[in-house]
Amino acid sequence: MGKTTDNLINCMNAAVQRKEYLPTLAKIEEWHMTVIGELIPTSERERVTKNLQAYLEELKVILGGMSCLQEASDRSRARVVSFGERMSASIISEILKPEIPDTDWCDARHLIKTDDKYLSAEVDIQVTTGNVREFFKTHNKTLFITTGFIASTGEGVQETTTLGRGGSDYTASILGALLSSSLILIWTDVDGVFTADPRKVAAPLRIPSMSFQEAMELSFFGAKVIYAPTMGPAMACDIPMQIKSTFLPDGEGTVITKNVVLDSEWMVRGITSISEVCVVLLEGCGIVGVAGVSGRTFTALNRERINVIVISQASSEHSICFAVEPHAGAAAKQALEQEFEIEIQKKLIDGVTLMPEMCCVAVVGDGMVAKPGIFGRLASSLGKHMINITVVAQGSSERNISVLIPKSDEKKALNCIHDTFFSKKIITNYVFVVGTGRVGSALFPLLEEGAEKWEKKTFTEDCGGRNHQP
Repeated sequence: MGKTTDNLINCMNAAVQRKEYLPTLAKIEEWHMTVIGELIPTSERERVTKNLQAYLEELKVILGGMSCLQEASDRSRARVVSFGERMSASIISEILKPEIPDTDWCDARHLIKTDDKYLSAEVDIQVTTGNVREFFKTHNKTLFITTGFIASTGEGVQETTTLGRGGSDYTASILGALLSSSLILIWTDVDGVFTADPRKVAAPLRIPSMSFQEAMELSFFGAKVIYAPTMGPAMACDIPMQIKSTFLPDGEGTVITKNVVLDSEWMVRGITSISEVCVVLLEGCGIVGVAGVSGRTFTALNRERINVIVISQASSEHSICFAVEPHAGAAAKQALEQEFEIEIQKKLIDGVTLMPEMCCVAVVGDGMVAKPGIFGRLASSLGKHMINITVVAQGSSERNISVLIPKSDEKKALNCIHDTFFSKKIITNYVFVVGTGRVGSALFPLLEEGAEKWEKKTFTEDCGGRNHQP
């Protein structure tokens, strides 16, 4: 409610710096009190308000401790951000009771159990499965409102944890899978998954349906409408997911299922990008045909907990190239220089080169499997727009082709690739009228009357210099 989680984080950040956090906490209280005043029946407002005040008093105590210590551990942070879900779930259940009297809410911390990585915890599926099924077997309600995003360690509520980015959707997927639901419905701010990011590409298309594998690939390479962990439970239990918009509840959204009928019109399902990566290049004649070089490379990176996004190796084995997150570039270079110190001293390896400010663009689709010509069209499109491809990589599944290009070319690349694979799905009408006589003068009003039938409407009268954009 009202960006509560963001405001709670702001409160914590202010508290550890001994700055004023009470005004932000007051905003949280004001917003929730407004909801209670407008939507809770008069007879129940006092009771619901007391529950809210109890949460807020507990929050003040925790934030006061952070201010005194001038620090906030991950454990404390997880506990504080949990208040947003707990307050909203309890209030929403009360709002719905007049229409659905048999409504209740439950704190997911009693159900979903994790390890102690407090801000990005890993779920213990075995324990969670038992908890969820036992709870819903013994609590027979018409409707349950459940907190998302939060979980806990141990029995009962030992220590609060959170499920990280996309945690609320992940909670829905876990519960839907364990309860054998027929559909897991995810509400977000866009009407499904689109062929590209609307903030970067003009007129992307909504994807009616796609496979879990396609959605996983798009998520890994930057698509933010749904996160990969969310799909795991649904995919494992073969339960379809639907992505819909809260702003367009009657929209069709996107359905994600295990198997999708391949359509020649949708060989490429979507285009996405990771806006900034750092490319690391290890090259030299001393690695040609030498066993274990790749193993040593990735073992060294693993020791530093550096995640590799894309990997490519020259067929001559003269070089290994991969992309990492921007902040990990220097650490990756140092790790490899230490691992191959002797080879570098002997000039068997030329050294480790960093190429910062690069971008990873990925083209994804099940229809690309065993389909020739996809990369040719991709490369040709970039070449026509003078965009240089530094690295190319293709997954073994063939449903993903990734290219690394300069970061400055990201938007141009996304738009030209999108036009290459999806422009035929957009009908463009060009109408040119020359002359200002009686025929032309009569035709213009008719064109303008029918302009609403076209997505793009531009009429130009050449001789008269008249330009209409209704």
